[in-house]
Amino acid sequence: MAKMFYANAIPFNVADSETFKEFVKAVRVMGPSYVPASSHPLRTTLLDETVQSITTELDVFNVNLQQTGCTVVSDGWDDALHRPILNILKVTPDGAEFVVGIDTSLKVKSAEYIAGCLMDAIQST
Repeated sequence: MAKMFYANAIPFNVADSETFKEFVKAVRVMGPSYVPASSHPLRTTLLDETVQSITTELDVFNVNLQQTGCTVVSDGWDDALHRPILNILKVTPDGAEFVVGIDTSLKVKSAEYIAGCLMDAIQST
């Protein structure tokens, strides 16, 4: 596993993700006969199926959002090019939905600036 991570420049935090752990469990259940998908179905049919599944989940999320309301949250991080990114998400008891990521390069991250970003995101949803 480590060699695969290193050879493909997979970020180490992937090893801690729930989806990776679910994948390893599924492979274990399938046993030695499991054959992983090639790149073609990963970029075509499996991608289409995953997009449809996530779209359905977001539809349910948004229906529930109408009943529960949400909290708007933000966090900051640096991307691979070291640009400061401000992420804004809607959070409910059912989970979170990404709203927008803002490149804040050359911006002063004052309370007023961040509040403005949050207000813009709230008004756009």
